[in-house]
Amino acid sequence: MNKFLDLCLFETEEQKKLENLPVWELAERRFNDFLNQSLPITQRIPRIIHQIWLGSPVPEAYKTFMQSWKLYHPDWEYILWDEEKIKKLGLKNKIAYNLSPSYGIKSDIARYEILYRFGGIYVDTDFECLKNFEPIIEGCGFFAGHSNGSTINIINALIGTYPQNFFFEELLEATKRPLFSTDGMKVINHSGPGLFTELFIKNMAINLSAVIFPSLYFYPYPNYELSKNLDIKTIKKTYIGHESYAIHYWEASWIKNRWQKKIKSIVKKMLGIKS
Repeated sequence: MNKFLDLCLFETEEQKKLENLPVWELAERRFNDFLNQSLPITQRIPRIIHQIWLGSPVPEAYKTFMQSWKLYHPDWEYILWDEEKIKKLGLKNKIAYNLSPSYGIKSDIARYEILYRFGGIYVDTDFECLKNFEPIIEGCGFFAGHSNGSTINIINALIGTYPQNFFFEELLEATKRPLFSTDGMKVINHSGPGLFTELFIKNMAINLSAVIFPSLYFYPYPNYELSKNLDIKTIKKTYIGHESYAIHYWEASWIKNRWQKKIKSIVKKMLGIKS
């Protein structure tokens, strides 16, 4: 597992004592298959980049991040989904979307349905693109990235898929009831990385073109370093590796590290592992 692990981030040496080893082994096998170009790809990821912005006007810094995706993908379709476009889309989970007070849940519901209908790559607006994603979409049919830690944590901030992926039907079914809360941990469990990690791992057993990419690909700047309050120039100089395709600045990390503990407990429960 050296290649995969070498590209993953751990806050402490203790975290390198991996938990839920079968999941790590599966992630490593799929990543190796990706590197060897041996994944059985039956449906391709379309060359579409989706981003969502709800509420207040887009900050200038975010506009720069958003522009980076267009810069590295000049021939790809780019769609910025706002409230009006999402309303016209006619969401399957429109009731849950409208009633949920959390913009996080609204964005989760919208991204899952957008990806189910159209396929492509969804990416949060606090991501900066570092290189073209053509090698990624040529090598797999469905992907997301691990952030950091001793348990696989699959983040729903950057996702690529082919259209009509059954995985997203499962996500839509799981999020069809509104959550009347803005509590960070409840949101994560209901529609965010907690739910996404659990279902992604289950789906990998039947979706043979699904890949979890190690930390350095999309999350080279770990959220446990946020307390250093570094500027973007320093972050890029310090954390980006030659494997990195994008970097997440965690601008929306209103709960910082706490979501990782929740994801860990969810995955343990799913695998029948006692704490």
